Parts: sequence; structure tokens; C-alpha cells
Amino acid sequence: MMPLAEMAEAVLRTADGREKTALSRKFAAEWLSARAEGARPEVGRADPPLHPARPAKPELLSPAKCPAAARALPKAARRCYMPWRILS
Repeated sequence: MMPLAEMAEAVLRTADGREKTALSRKFAAEWLSARAEGARPEVGRADPPLHPARPAKPELLSPAKCPAAARALPKAARRCYMPWRILS
């Protein structure tokens, strides 16, 4: 099994969000499995990036296409969460 620090570095260097999530879940499952078997996974050392990798161009959505979670907030909170509504 890869040392924990190297796992973390691999996740930080992954730009795609879905791939990053899958990789981190895979590493967590490996680590938890090793711990359940009584192993003490090596922590190790790594050279992480100064900033996590990000997609080159994130997908931007119009407010109309944003998740409905904001609509479930009380009216006062919605004004804080969606400031463009105050201006319109």
C-alpha cells in the first residue's frame, strides 16, 4: 500500500473533481481496510503542491441552473446567498 502522504499528494495533484473524489475514496477505503486488518499504514513523506490542482476552465452556471438548495433558505438568507436578486 502507498504511504498516506503520497496518497494525499496524488489527490492534491488531480485536477478533475470527479476523479479527485474517486481517488480519495479509493485511498480512504484502502487505508481503512489496512487499519481493520490491524496494519499500521506508513505515513511517509511527500512534496505536495502549493495549491491543489484545479480544472483549466471550471463550468459556470447561470443562476437559473444552480441547485435548488438556495430556494430552501429563508428569504433573508436568500438575499445574502444570491445578491443579484437584490439588484434586479
